[in-house]
Parts: sequence; C-alpha cells; structure tokens
Amino acid sequence: MRKIKPKLILIQWLGIFFLISGFLRLFYSFYGTEIEYLKTGKEDFHSHKTLLILSDFLWYRVYWAFGAYIFGMIIIALINWNKKNHFLNTILLLILGFAIFPMGLLFRGVISNYFNQFGGLFSKDYTYAFLIGGLTLIIIGSLFIWKSISTETNTTHNSSL
Repeated sequence: MRKIKPKLILIQWLGIFFLISGFLRLFYSFYGTEIEYLKTGKEDFHSHKTLLILSDFLWYRVYWAFGAYIFGMIIIALINWNKKNHFLNTILLLILGFAIFPMGLLFRGVISNYFNQFGGLFSKDYTYAFLIGGLTLIIIGSLFIWKSISTETNTTHNSSL
C-alpha cells in the first residue's frame, strides 16, 4: 500500500466534478420539453401541473447528480484498488465528493454558464446545446480520471529512453 496522495485526490475530485456536471447537462437535454414548458411561465388552470413538473424536475436532477457521483466513485475506487493506492485516498475523495452537494457548486451553474455559450455555437435548440455541453464535460471529467491513472506510471525512472 502506498501513502495518501493529495495531488491524486484533487485530480480525481475534479474528474468527479466534471462527470457530475456532464451528467446534469445530459439530464437537461433529456428533459428539454419540460424546461421549455417551465420557461414559458403561463399562469393558467394548469398551474398544478406546472408545480408537479417542477418538483419532479428538481428531484430527478438530484437523482441524476447522485447517480453520477456513485458511478464515478465506483470507477475511481476500482482504479485505486487496481493501482494499489491507499484506501484512505478513496475515503477522502468520498468525503470531498459529498461536500460538493451541500455547497451547491453543482446546482449553481458555475461551469454551466460557459458551456451554455459553447453549446449555443452548435445549435440554438436547448436539447442539442445541453447534449453537446454534457458530452464535452463528460469527456473532460474522463480525461481528469485518465490523468489520475497516468500520474503514477509516467515517471522518469519507469520510462525507457
């Protein structure tokens, strides 16, 4: 077993953060019609339907974020177990990951505002713009996780000249 590595934990945490943000963008692309309905803001006799759609929408968003977090943690736990990293790396990452949810970083849209403009370059439709932004964020998160794998194997004494 190797010791705790803060750099590895930070890279994996960034990977999880981008993965969750990407899955939330995919969630928005899948529920594009509900978003359009909620954005119209029509005050008619269907206000009860609007309230139900909004409450379901908010709960589903939390479910998707938590599901993406669990998915990412399983992948990283398997990677850390395969690379024989110390189990405290995974536990510290789990604690940092749970800190994302109460701070509201995911639902505040810190990164999403930039990807709204990026997805808007390719499509004016919200569904496709969110799909492009979500896939891009998932790729970025996967690259961070891949980087956490390759940080241990790319050392000068392991490479042959």
